[in-house]
Amino acid sequence: MLANFGCACGEIGDIARKQDCLQRALAILEREFGPEHRRVAPVLVFLGTSFGELGDAALKKDLLERSIAILERAYGSRHCRLAPSLMELGCACLDLGDRVRARVLLERALDIGETEYGVRHSHVAPTLMHLGCLLGELGDLSREKKLLERSVAIVEQNFGVDHRLVAAPLMYLGCAHGDLGDSVRQVEFLERSLAIAERSYGTRHRFVVEPALLLGAALSSGGREGGRAKELLQRVFSVSMQEFGPESHWPPSMRRAFARSKLPLKMQRPGKPDFLEGTFARDCKRLADEMESPWVSASETHQGQSVVRKRSEFHPADG
Repeated sequence: MLANFGCACGEIGDIARKQDCLQRALAILEREFGPEHRRVAPVLVFLGTSFGELGDAALKKDLLERSIAILERAYGSRHCRLAPSLMELGCACLDLGDRVRARVLLERALDIGETEYGVRHSHVAPTLMHLGCLLGELGDLSREKKLLERSVAIVEQNFGVDHRLVAAPLMYLGCAHGDLGDSVRQVEFLERSLAIAERSYGTRHRFVVEPALLLGAALSSGGREGGRAKELLQRVFSVSMQEFGPESHWPPSMRRAFARSKLPLKMQRPGKPDFLEGTFARDCKRLADEMESPWVSASETHQGQSVVRKRSEFHPADG
């Protein structure tokens, strides 16, 4: 009951309360059944996820590895209960920069999920989304788009086209279209994602930050709806400071979204609300380099403006 309540708090964005409830639940279960009992494993997954949401990917990884070890001893290496733990561990490895292990774990999670549940089951959709995004980071944009389309279709079929769970895969699908050069579809999907997130959580919720950032960036880079782009981006950085604090405290997913946006804008600083008048290519490059991001590699001056390029467009001779 306590663990379920903690997860419900997480669904509405109260990560601190979620973490408190899960830590209490874990202590109770370990005392009653022992630290290696199978009943402990799900709470380890939920608690690890909450630490990841707060930016501690290393602790998330440790808790998920404990969970997987318990589940494998209790059920074997191919049981359906392993799939969520494997998926989350893959995400933790990605946050820590280990894309090779992340891919192995996500592909294993997808294989188990499709075998045990079926290829169109709702449990498969999150793994399709995370694996698709990883493949996009590795340069396989076509497969990224296909997996994200599958993820969106499954969630829509199981929950409806306006359900809150559709927002994330729609957002990433919009990014995939943008990377493939289809800016019209990019904006279309990002608009849908943001509208769903705002209806579900409100306009200043932490879960709205990423779709608002990516939509604002898309509108800005395309030279469309400059006023709306400015409003979105001002809201993004205002809510980010409120929810996450300084950029060093941003969760990995937010940092990746920030780097992927490729915005030729200056990052907001406290006391400088007119941040859109400058550029933040240097800040964007620094964040991207910290994460070894494939999305941003270097800044340069072009026609008097600082711009950011994809790593694939960055020739080694440029230094």
